[in-house]
Amino acid sequence: MFLQYVEVEVKPEKLDVFTALSRAFLGAIARQPGGVTFRIFRFVDNPLAFASVRLWRSKAEADAVWESPHMALMERMSGGMDLFSATRIGGMQQFELIDMAWGLKGPAAFPGEGRFVHWVSGRLLPENYPGWRTSSRNIIATVSRQPGTASFEHFRPVGEATGFVVIRTYLSQSDEPMVGLGASPEMQWVNEPTRRLEFYKGVPAPAVRKAYLHDMVWGAAGAACQEFMEGNRPYTPPV
Repeated sequence: MFLQYVEVEVKPEKLDVFTALSRAFLGAIARQPGGVTFRIFRFVDNPLAFASVRLWRSKAEADAVWESPHMALMERMSGGMDLFSATRIGGMQQFELIDMAWGLKGPAAFPGEGRFVHWVSGRLLPENYPGWRTSSRNIIATVSRQPGTASFEHFRPVGEATGFVVIRTYLSQSDEPMVGLGASPEMQWVNEPTRRLEFYKGVPAPAVRKAYLHDMVWGAAGAACQEFMEGNRPYTPPV
């Protein structure tokens, strides 16, 4: 599956307009073929910074959506409302879904008021990626079984073989410390290979941004997440 990420900073005086328009945007894009989930994050470190996080069944379906007259109209409307600060926070970023798991309460708990998100990004040296990737599958399996986890998603930036983005979604902000990598003996043990094998040696430490789930809708292809997990196979390091 294919993820699109766009981050913007909203002008303070346009915050109410942005919230209303983003709700209409989610309703429109959710009806497009191939859409899986559509989320709006609001960042803790800057309450005027929002991210549109769009998960599609395929890149082809993501690219085709803007050919829809309905979506083209929405784009023109938002462009004419002068909603964003002069400095936008980057352009569109694109990612491939590598792995994911629901929390104990399953996909029904994925959306909902109060959800809290960690957006974790980083990269590894090529020689460390296979070991890290194998270890990350164990971490995903363990984190998903902790009370308070809604979901755990692992993406790779398009065109960047050893980069990664992890989206950890918690049922609430109060659940965050109970699911951390040092929160329990189980979590400490599953993270031990990362410390012992020094996967992040020689590269900057992963960056963690925290956000609230501002809004979300399921797309027409929402079942694709479950299909992905059922078809996902163990990672085989290259020889």
